[in-house]
Amino acid sequence: MKSHLHQWILVAVTLLGMLPVSAYDFQVDGIYYNISNEREVSVTYGSSQGTYSGDMVIPARVTYSGVTYSVTSIGYSAFGNCVNLTSVTIPESVTSIDMKAFEGCSNLLSITIPESITYIGAYAFEGTAWYNNLPDGVVYIGNLLYRYKGTMPANTHIDIREGTVYICDYAFQHCSGLTSITIPDSVISMGLSVFQGTTWYDNQPDGIVYAGNVMYDIKGFISEQHINVREGTTAIAPYGFSWSSMMSITIPESVVSIGQYAFSGCSSLISITIPPLVTSLNSGAFQNCSSLTSVIIPDLVTSIGNYVFTYCSNLTSITIGRSVESIGDGVFSDCNLLKTIRSYAVVPPTIKNTTFSSYDATLYVPAGCKGAYQEAEYWKNFTDIVEMPSGMESISDSDMRIYVADRMLYVENGEVPYRVYSVSGQLVYSGNDSAVRLSVPGIYVVQAGNSSQKVIVK
Repeated sequence: MKSHLHQWILVAVTLLGMLPVSAYDFQVDGIYYNISNEREVSVTYGSSQGTYSGDMVIPARVTYSGVTYSVTSIGYSAFGNCVNLTSVTIPESVTSIDMKAFEGCSNLLSITIPESITYIGAYAFEGTAWYNNLPDGVVYIGNLLYRYKGTMPANTHIDIREGTVYICDYAFQHCSGLTSITIPDSVISMGLSVFQGTTWYDNQPDGIVYAGNVMYDIKGFISEQHINVREGTTAIAPYGFSWSSMMSITIPESVVSIGQYAFSGCSSLISITIPPLVTSLNSGAFQNCSSLTSVIIPDLVTSIGNYVFTYCSNLTSITIGRSVESIGDGVFSDCNLLKTIRSYAVVPPTIKNTTFSSYDATLYVPAGCKGAYQEAEYWKNFTDIVEMPSGMESISDSDMRIYVADRMLYVENGEVPYRVYSVSGQLVYSGNDSAVRLSVPGIYVVQAGNSSQKVIVK
């Protein structure tokens, strides 16, 4: 079995990094917030933990210094050890509840959790009266499988509920009684160490371990220099390929999620093509990939987590897709050979003072956006900012016009083949027809070359 020593070291470093010196950016009506980007904030704690009490209703929006923000997440340990907190109502605007968010709230009896939640971190409800009162067994929160509660009997088989899309961190960890499991196709990603310490995992053969459509882990040791990830795979789980010796990898376009530290320590990995349906790069995903020289971040990515490319010491160029809104701490720190940065984002993404360790690279930005980058916090530290010629606003330089009307997808000026995927990664259409019927309402992604566009069918 692959050693997870490096994982726990990195987890410890991550946790240390989550303890801010200044816990909050501002406070309104007794609730403290950290600014995520120019439009969004996260609920956090005040000068110390345990500051909230009674019945709390978190607002969907909050205004501070004339700026109105959407409240989109409950931060790390935001309500930790608030022993006098009795109930919390979370608004529909919130999509994530971070690690230990309500841990130790021993009198918290009621939590209203909206269907909008797509991520819940480890131990989020540990020690709360609400969680303690739930029956033993698999705990679902909306379409997330949060964890198995209680002691699992020997020789247990579990059928995960249809419609579940995410399995949270440590959901079945140390459930030695788990011998078999059925995972529906609706599960498109999962968290950290979901099956570690289970009989099911122990019985898997050495090599790449898949859990449903998720690439879960490498068990034992594989010596292949090139790896082909199985077609139909929707996610690379956290630490999935970490510290592998491969030099190259082919990831299918069905992959929508790359977990934290998924390729960390892959020091021989020369190149990587990030699939076009990926919408975020999680913390440390390519940390210590010291042989990478260039990376293109596709158009659907909206956020780049902390330390994603830290210590990529041979990285010389990076292309940032047009949808990126935020780039975290230390993402390009110790990338000392970085010479070229191409950002296709018209609005400069929010970055930190540690995102770049130097500002010597040439920064290419969309036509007409040089002034915005020169004024944006930390971007203005780049001394060589160059506007790209007009017409290069997308990675593919495409004139293709894509829109939906009456459940018909129209593609104009499309002389090259394109593909249409459902949001779960299923290929719906491939070709170059000017009109395609999409009879099922939902979110679709149209992908042509390196460019992708999201459309909504109502």
